Amino acid sequence: MEEMEFQRFVGPLKESLEAYRNEQKGKRGASELKKKDKEKKEDSEDPDKNREEENEEGERMEEEEEEEEEEEEEQQQNEEEQQQQQQNEEEQEEVES
Repeated sequence: MEEMEFQRFVGPLKESLEAYRNEQKGKRGASELKKKDKEKKEDSEDPDKNREEENEEGERMEEEEEEEEEEEEEQQQNEEEQQQQQQNEEEQEEVES
C-alpha cells in the first residue's frame, strides 16, 4: 500500500522538475539574448573594452552553467537516494511482516 502511494508522487515530481529545468533554460536564453543586444550597442562605442567584458561574461556564464548542472545532478541523486531508501523501508516492512 505504501509503495503505491509513494509511486503516485514520483511521476508528478519528475514532471515538475523537468518543467522547472525547461523554465530555467528559457530564462537563461532570454537573458543571453538581452546581453548580446546590449553588447552589440556597446561594441560600436568601444570594441576593445567590450571584448574584455565579453570574455569575463563568457567565463561567468560557463561557471553558472556548471553550477546549475551540479545542482541538477545533486537533486537527481537525492531523488534516487530517496527512492532507494523507500524501497529499503518497504523491504524491511515485508521482512518484519
